[in-house]
Amino acid sequence: MQQKEPITIVIDNNVDNLALIEQAVKYVRHKTKCICLLHGDEAITFLSLELKHPPAYIFIDANMVDLTISKCLLILRNNPTLNHSCVVVFSTVMPGAVADVYRQQGADFAFTKPFTTPQAKNLVEHIISTNPKRQNLAFV
Repeated sequence: MQQKEPITIVIDNNVDNLALIEQAVKYVRHKTKCICLLHGDEAITFLSLELKHPPAYIFIDANMVDLTISKCLLILRNNPTLNHSCVVVFSTVMPGAVADVYRQQGADFAFTKPFTTPQAKNLVEHIISTNPKRQNLAFV
């Protein structure tokens, strides 16, 4: 039986950023099922109630309007199914101290948002190659 690629969720209220991250994910993992969501609160509902298999990766914009990143991380890490997903928080500005706080709150990675396709591809490659939860990936 052929193993399928993991599911990746991207949450950002900016369509251009969604497309950039999705393109990078699909470049690095060609057969990845990438689901893009615009609203944080709807994304949490989707992840908690509608998704049949937990995603391997969840990329989240730290500056969502409808849900704080702290609350989002708390919800994700308190959900036993989603707790095994690799959570990546990104923001236009990500000082080291802020990245540390996000990691303490449950993010596996916290980065400055990439602005170009090559930067996005490098970021996704880095995350996949160094993901501490690689062995726990959920598959479609």
